[in-house]
Amino acid sequence: MGIFVNGREAFFSAHDLPILISGKEGSGASYFSLCLIADFLRRGHKILFFSAFPAAKIDLMRQVSDLDRGNCEFVKNGDPIQGKRAVILESSDEADIINEVKRVADLEERVIFFKNMDKYSSALFSAVNSTPRLIVSGDVDKCAFVTDLSKKDFSTMIFFSKPEAYKMDDFSNLKKYQGMVKGVSHNGIVQVIEEPDVDDLDYRI
Repeated sequence: MGIFVNGREAFFSAHDLPILISGKEGSGASYFSLCLIADFLRRGHKILFFSAFPAAKIDLMRQVSDLDRGNCEFVKNGDPIQGKRAVILESSDEADIINEVKRVADLEERVIFFKNMDKYSSALFSAVNSTPRLIVSGDVDKCAFVTDLSKKDFSTMIFFSKPEAYKMDDFSNLKKYQGMVKGVSHNGIVQVIEEPDVDDLDYRI
């Protein structure tokens, strides 16, 4: 499995943060975002993960090795935070997440993965908006705080379906599960490829 931009394997780094990832249900945006945060973890970054759905946390564990799983901790409300490389909040409740975020001592050192932004309010976004290493994922067109979101200066924006809230280039060349990336390091067609083949790698825009 790898992330490819314009047919070539690509790696995202702290330099590419903050990142906005958006797409409608079934577009591939959710899977891509999980692969991206798993790659950050795999390459040694500290992460903080929270989501509206427990299944996303299970899917993350499927993306990482046994060694990386040993560096993950699932934190229930009020439980001690050991400070492992991956802190994964068990609660999906917005108020709980806000309280737990405040308890993470090294918050600014972590890549914060805010999944399912369209299921939460601006209160949760405000709790993490000022952190330097933020990934926000969901459907921007269903997001309650899209106005606040549009004011943020994202270094990288990735769209798997054409958004109404942002002006993006033509989406007509996209195949299923492909997205458009616009950023400081990567620009063009992005996708996750499980087992690359010649046909997948030959396209250009």
